[in-house]
Amino acid sequence: MKTREVSVYQNNHYSFTYIDIFSDTSDIFTREQSNTKATIDRIKQKIIYQDINLHPLFIQKNYKAKVHNTKISTLDIETYENSNKIFSPYAIGWYNGPSKVCKTYYITDYANSKDMVTVCLEELINSNPGTIYVHNLGKFDAFFMLKYIYQNYVAKPFYKAKVLLQLHVTKKSLKGPNKIMVFKDSLQLLQGSLKSLGETFKTETQKGYFPYKFVSDKTFNYIGHIPDYKFYENQLPLIEYLSKKKSPEGSNWSLKDETLKYLKADLLTLYQIMYKFSADIWQERVNITDNHTISSLAFNIFKTNYLKNTKLSMIKGLAHDNIRLAFYGGRTEVFTPRGQNLKSYDCNSIYPYCMLKPMPVGLPVYSNERNLDSYFGVVKAKVRTTKYNKYPFLPFRDVEKKQLLFPLGNWEGWYFSEELKHAVESGFYEVEVLEGYKFEKGLNIFKDYVSKFYGIKAGIVKSPMGTPTAKLLLNSLFGRLGMKLDYDNTTIIPEEEIQHYLDKYNVIEYLPVFPGYEWIKYNNKINIDNTNQPLENINIIKQSVQISIAVCGYARMLMSDAIKYISTTQKLKIYMTDTDCFWIDGSLSDVLVGKEIGKFKKEFTALNAIFTMPKFYYAVDKEGNELKKHKGVKKGLLNRSDYEALDSGKTLFLQEDRFCRDFMSQEISIGIHKVELTTNFNKRIPVYKDGIVIDTKPKIVKDGIVL
Repeated sequence: MKTREVSVYQNNHYSFTYIDIFSDTSDIFTREQSNTKATIDRIKQKIIYQDINLHPLFIQKNYKAKVHNTKISTLDIETYENSNKIFSPYAIGWYNGPSKVCKTYYITDYANSKDMVTVCLEELINSNPGTIYVHNLGKFDAFFMLKYIYQNYVAKPFYKAKVLLQLHVTKKSLKGPNKIMVFKDSLQLLQGSLKSLGETFKTETQKGYFPYKFVSDKTFNYIGHIPDYKFYENQLPLIEYLSKKKSPEGSNWSLKDETLKYLKADLLTLYQIMYKFSADIWQERVNITDNHTISSLAFNIFKTNYLKNTKLSMIKGLAHDNIRLAFYGGRTEVFTPRGQNLKSYDCNSIYPYCMLKPMPVGLPVYSNERNLDSYFGVVKAKVRTTKYNKYPFLPFRDVEKKQLLFPLGNWEGWYFSEELKHAVESGFYEVEVLEGYKFEKGLNIFKDYVSKFYGIKAGIVKSPMGTPTAKLLLNSLFGRLGMKLDYDNTTIIPEEEIQHYLDKYNVIEYLPVFPGYEWIKYNNKINIDNTNQPLENINIIKQSVQISIAVCGYARMLMSDAIKYISTTQKLKIYMTDTDCFWIDGSLSDVLVGKEIGKFKKEFTALNAIFTMPKFYYAVDKEGNELKKHKGVKKGLLNRSDYEALDSGKTLFLQEDRFCRDFMSQEISIGIHKVELTTNFNKRIPVYKDGIVIDTKPKIVKDGIVL
């Protein structure tokens, strides 16, 4: 290859320089100028395509923490439904981990709940508690504390939307240093009930049982026989209840004593969970107290210990908006609504497995080249199915109905390049590239991270870290990389400061939360649309969305290959699929089954199964064990006959109790939520026989419109 450098002058003044790279044996050459490289046909004097370099920032490595922060405390509030049907605190307590001091407070010892909570908070901040974990702070406990904290202290909240993740509280002092406490939501780090987490982490103290609905303003001073069994149902086995009823404590049962005993057990259980979790995470030289959520914790562990020299780019502006259009979730579809003698299989850690594959990294390049094989990254293309396939696998976003479909037909869309190549190789699709973004192919980016935590989870790697913690970290990283860009800040300010914020910032929303204070959402007045504008001084989520796009694309490819093998090689029928699992009418081939990551394992064998809609099904085995999935419906509300009624075409009208949170009044109540359920096959075309759905077919899309 030869090169020629040309400098261009206009009116004797230098203008620009370009470099041509060419060969004497080809009519095609490239011309590079600044950030642009054009591929040109010399004979036709025509630009074939152009590549334009983008200049993003890159995710940077973190430093390891030098000191393990074990200054952890816990707080919990017990509430009851008052005469106005509003939840109100009647007991509160805290456990200071460093000092091993536990204090509880009960409503009858104070004039009202305000005084009780105020005294509790004052004694807590004076105890030097450090970071205080509250299980469900943002959606429950904060509602009962926030206004009292703002009345007495200087508070700095951190919100995600209207959910409080952290509250930094300072008590100003005229003599000596200020006193500080920081509230965090343990539920954002460890999903699950306190009872289940205590069992998972094998804590010394376990959450107890309590007759929640027995509590009222008339029973605060109750001492007598243990409340009726109806108050303990679904918590305590009847035989154990009867034993307690016959014991001496059964006839001398005190609501105050039992409340404070139950409250103390909750405080200790949560502390022991967080202490063990903190010790696990410290193996990575990261403090849990520096993180709000499990995904941010996993992200920081990766950046601290596993991020090498590979560049994970953070793209913004138009390029980011285009690339994000290729971010599709997993496939959830019902193919056949019912069956007998079925088996379900799950993929072992499908997303972590896909993170082991090549990833799009480095400097992205925008291109309008039409050759799909020249891309490794994200591509906009015209797609057309070439023949019938009961299980087409390329996703299509139905914007009007906000659905993810897997149809037949033709449309345009943005996709991970390797998923499009996979589609072409299958013979079911034709693809015409329109434009896209090219990345470098990064190898083994997440290998060390995935190998370690999957190894601990599977018992292959010996580590002081517990299996539950390893599993959480393994499954929480990839989603964090795909978080949406967020330029917004949220806080609570005195109402007299509203005008200042309106003048200085782009205010998106503000509303009163309690007397004298406003919750406000705003961002800086900075132009964020320019793809190549530097990201410094902008409040931006550190993300690399193309990584999450690739992981999801690889996962759909894995599932489509498995479905193809099952349906064509094994000649089995597939009834339903949900992201990483499927139900089939036979045993999966040993080729696909195994304990290794990325292999499938059998989860359930059903004598009968009903699939009424995606993520909504019922199955029972020959021993009578039931498996029920019911997205959007409270656990325990549906039984077998309800699923059978739905399967027969009936509509169910249900009612369930749900928490109603009034953000403006900072009050919580129980409301009646009405649910209307009907069988839903709107992601595919139902096939009927004698008025009953017996099968489904893919939907048809013509020129991007769902028919």
